[in-house]
Amino acid sequence: YRLDRFRIAATVATPAEIARLTHADVGHVLAKSFSFLQRYLPLARRAIFVQRQDGFDPRFTALSGHVYLIGYFQSPRYFAHMADLIRDELTLREPPDGANRALLESIMSCPAVSVHVRRGDYLTNPLYRDICTLDYYLAAMREIVARVAAPHFFVFSDDIAWAQDHIQTDHPITYVAHNGPARDHEDLRLMRHCRHHIIANSSFSWWGAWLATHPEQLVVAPHRWLNVAAREPRELIPESWFRISAGVAG
Repeated sequence: YRLDRFRIAATVATPAEIARLTHADVGHVLAKSFSFLQRYLPLARRAIFVQRQDGFDPRFTALSGHVYLIGYFQSPRYFAHMADLIRDELTLREPPDGANRALLESIMSCPAVSVHVRRGDYLTNPLYRDICTLDYYLAAMREIVARVAAPHFFVFSDDIAWAQDHIQTDHPITYVAHNGPARDHEDLRLMRHCRHHIIANSSFSWWGAWLATHPEQLVVAPHRWLNVAAREPRELIPESWFRISAGVAG
């Protein structure tokens, strides 16, 4: 949990408030029955709403009142009308420490390109595996080099050793390894201040790119987000972002 590190003006729902919406206080079986029956109510009367898939679910616009939401809700269409507010609230409360402050100054002084490499559980999960291959990253870097003068790549990863061995270029490159998983919110701050972005099929790098506001920003994203076509999220990637397949511009 990291949201407490950000300037979010929100209150946390109490167990009693959640129970009133989900009937969790009446027992497991009854609560599951209540949740099942919710899908047959008109949207405006539902107390529980389950997103059908990642990306934009148009049924969301018909909800009203207090609702328990289940899903990722990761599409700009959900919050385009309040983008400035979202970007403001997803700003860290505390200033960066010495190492991150120095790196942030370096990022803001050059045509910085964030490169996010997600490995870990993605290596074995068939839903995500083999979408952002090494070929994808190398092709994405070639696209940036063709479009950006004197880029400096800043690599972020949950497997930085692999990235150092494989994500290489003749252009300046910095591997960001000092924060680690306990301070990944600091990595997000650094990523959002980069001028351009190469993202993985990962919500972490998606937000790093979306939160950024440089007027000349280029974002390279994978052509596919998931390996199951039926679950491919809708309206997840903004139209201004550039999508490529592994090693092939698309």
